[in-house]
Parts: sequence; structure tokens; C-alpha cells
Amino acid sequence: MLIRRMKLEISRRFTEIHELIIESRARAFRAVNKELIELYWKIGEYITDRVDQESWGKGVVRELAEYLKSTEPELMGFSALNLRSMKQIYEAYAEKEKLSPQVRE
Repeated sequence: MLIRRMKLEISRRFTEIHELIIESRARAFRAVNKELIELYWKIGEYITDRVDQESWGKGVVRELAEYLKSTEPELMGFSALNLRSMKQIYEAYAEKEKLSPQVRE
């Protein structure tokens, strides 16, 4: 009984610290996600601009994916399919002034 009461008291004393850790971790995850989304947006924009300005062909996205894999082998999430998706999302929302910032949030 005494041990149980001591554990409960310890739990009460440290709950605030535990909540601070949880809140901080959640903010860190949101910040990382926001940065990743911004990166994906910029990559989509870059690919779209190059396709429009320099007549990049369909094979360039695959070449870019292979280049990224060869230069950064541990890098994940930058397959040709994912790069095409980044481009498509950028193209779908870039012209929509109200939605564009929200998509990147």
C-alpha cells in the first residue's frame, strides 16, 4: 500500500514534465513535417519549371531519382513515382492563391 501511494505521488509530481516532453515532441514533428512539405513543394516547382523552360522529357524524373539514389543511398522517398507526385501536387495547387499556402502547411 505504501509503495503504491509513493508511486502515485511520484506520478503526480512528474506529470507536468512528461506533458512538456510530449508537447515538445509534437511541435518538433510538426516542424519537421512542415519542412518536408516545403521541400516537396520546391522540388515539384523545380521539375515543373525545367519541363516548361528547358523541355525536360519524361525520362528526366527517372534520371533524377536514380541520381539522388546514387549520391544519397540512404535517402528515402525520392523515387521517380514520388518525384512525379511532387510535380503533380505543385501543378495542381500553384495557381490557387488561397490553397497554395494551406497545401504547404
